[in-house]
Amino acid sequence: MNGITLPANYQKSLEAVAPLVSKAPSSIEDAFGIKRNLVTYMLIPGVCCLATNLVPKGEEYLVYVIALAMIAKCVIGASNAIIPIFTAMQYPTIVRNFGVGIGNLGAGVALILVPYMWLLEHIEPLLPMTIMGICGLIGSVALIMMKDIEQ
Repeated sequence: MNGITLPANYQKSLEAVAPLVSKAPSSIEDAFGIKRNLVTYMLIPGVCCLATNLVPKGEEYLVYVIALAMIAKCVIGASNAIIPIFTAMQYPTIVRNFGVGIGNLGAGVALILVPYMWLLEHIEPLLPMTIMGICGLIGSVALIMMKDIEQ
């Protein structure tokens, strides 16, 4: 198994679903609160990425790995829609722009490093998914430990 690849027409159709999933948080956010949703939207992709390790090896099971990866990708899109709002709410007005800017800097560095992380699949095919799953779980735990914010 050499990574996760899909034909281009499938990729485009799955990319079309991601914005719909990322728009769902606005209505759900009102019902459950921004922190609970953000924790959920980081926990689900983390668990899905780690669950790819539980799928048996073989070509006939590749569809399950792809399904878990696509669920993670779509749900993390919802998380990316909420994070800027949540970040801005964490800082007082005086340092808000600086805090959001530092958060965006970290996201930019991650975007630079993630393509190189896929080179680790030569060591173990699912190692990149495992690393991303662990990062999702760490992010969820970190959010749980943060104080609640009043809107």
